[in-house]
Amino acid sequence: MLYIEEGTRHTAWSVSRWFLREYLSNCDINLTIEERDLSEEGVDGWCIRENEDGFLIQLHSGLEYDYIPTLLHELTHVKQWIEGREQDEYEAYCQEMELLDRYMNKR
Repeated sequence: MLYIEEGTRHTAWSVSRWFLREYLSNCDINLTIEERDLSEEGVDGWCIRENEDGFLIQLHSGLEYDYIPTLLHELTHVKQWIEGREQDEYEAYCQEMELLDRYMNKR
């Protein structure tokens, strides 16, 4: 189940639905996405595993052009966890632009 917190951009809904259909369609997970001010934490976003099938992605509310790549980065971490792999920042950074290209060309 995908939950988008009130005040989160509609883009989060469309990108996340696409990613879940393309890469995690056989998985039954609960994913919540929210925007908040993360400037004090010094990050653009992060992914938290709340329980075995529950995940929370928080995105910095001040993101502009890097909003979708950051969301795709965090969604990659969800996929890593579901596949039982270590959280690999390098892989997530490498996937950002490739996934962005796939998402933008899906239409």
